[in-house]
Amino acid sequence: MRSAATAIVVCACLAGCRSPRATRVDHRTVPRGEGPASHPAAVDRDVASIAARDAEIRDRTLREFADAIFYKPRVAEGDEAQAYLAPLIVQEVAPDGDGGDGAPMFGELRDDDGAGIRVDISRAVIYGLKSTISLGQAVHEQTSYVWFYPPDARSSGDSPIRVRGVRITFDRDGLPAIWELLRVGGNTFDGGMDDAAVIFVSASLERAAAASYGPPLPGRRYSVESSLERNPDAVVARVLDDGPAAMGPIVYLDASDLIVTTVICRCMPAQFQNAVRAIYYDVIWSDCSGAISPSADSIRRALTSRPSALADVLRLPPEF
Repeated sequence: MRSAATAIVVCACLAGCRSPRATRVDHRTVPRGEGPASHPAAVDRDVASIAARDAEIRDRTLREFADAIFYKPRVAEGDEAQAYLAPLIVQEVAPDGDGGDGAPMFGELRDDDGAGIRVDISRAVIYGLKSTISLGQAVHEQTSYVWFYPPDARSSGDSPIRVRGVRITFDRDGLPAIWELLRVGGNTFDGGMDDAAVIFVSASLERAAAASYGPPLPGRRYSVESSLERNPDAVVARVLDDGPAAMGPIVYLDASDLIVTTVICRCMPAQFQNAVRAIYYDVIWSDCSGAISPSADSIRRALTSRPSALADVLRLPPEF
């Protein structure tokens, strides 16, 4: 029932979308990363294989779930604004998933009795980190979120803890404009990574990029994307509607491998029919300092994992 999903999302966010903001255009500006001063082009890649990869990533952003577990942040007194910026998680339940009873759950990362770490699913937790990034002439706020699942029970032998995450970059007005899926890997974690860095951008950012730089470059779908020669391993998966205010995204994960299928604005239509369960999670903030325990160090590494070079990956307009 579409109404069941929509009702939950409406309760969690404002309705509607903000009107387009005016875009200042300077046609004399050379697109960042596309001028003669650019670093050497990336190695040659099979354009057809890149196109197929990007098409698969974009196709899954349109997937709709029948049943899902719906995670939302617990709102602490005095912390309403921060809770509103935290992500909502929609995790698909398999058709034979017994109403979600057997679905993997994310939880709190704890130190094991030995030197290792484990995920305690008795408490749902998402870890957050606030940071900044310099892009052009401006310093932008960023917020990263990661959450941990126990190792895949279907795997034999020692399988890694699974982690998923998203990093949000805000524009000069303090509104979310760029969402990156965090690429966390290595021997410790299964990050569910694609071959490409997957990015989502706001509609206002795409409009501004189109006004500054014109139509998409060859082999690209959006004007905000840099050239294939410069960044073959990055793709803008989707352009998201602008929300009426700063708000956290909705992140969708599939049932089979917990792959992030899409990120959407809370103001966009829900892509699931029925929430079989609603679970509140706690946000634990990290400053990534004084990491002395295995779990604290793992959280730090996940939150700071391989950020995309946004100024290279995207053709950011001068006014961003």
